[in-house]
Amino acid sequence: MNRRRSLESRPDIEERVEQSDRDLEEQLEVVGDKVDEFDVVRDGISELEEVGTAEGVEELLKNMEDVGDTADKVYEEEDEKLEEVKTENEGIETDLTEDLEGVEANKEKLESIESGVESEETLQELEKAEQSASEDIEFHADRIVSLIEEREKTEDAQEDLRGRVQGGRKGGRRE
Repeated sequence: MNRRRSLESRPDIEERVEQSDRDLEEQLEVVGDKVDEFDVVRDGISELEEVGTAEGVEELLKNMEDVGDTADKVYEEEDEKLEEVKTENEGIETDLTEDLEGVEANKEKLESIESGVESEETLQELEKAEQSASEDIEFHADRIVSLIEEREKTEDAQEDLRGRVQGGRKGGRRE
């Protein structure tokens, strides 16, 4: 039997998938917090009145622009971290998809072997092997779906958050 890479147990795979889901949720929450912070800064700036001396107002406006730029930069950094977590999620999906394809190929090979076997006892053992392969296929498919669903949910929420930030930037976009 040929082995392409080290094998993982189902509990280990389950933990990787669950950790990936948690990482996506946690980093999305961090990005959401930074967007809330961005909104607070944007709203606060819009409420300021230009009163006092010309120099004081000019300094205030410059400082508040710096505050806005900093809030924007912090958001961008956390959004980039979320992209990295999504990439890790996709890597796990790729690994599981490769494994799934291998298990499906094995199941097909077992079915091919079955056509050349006549002994009832041997056929029963082949059925058990096919059942094991079917269970592994189902396990991998379920985990892949979980990864995809969590990533898509994250991407939808991330796009909503990006829209909030884009709408709050001067002219809709910072250079």
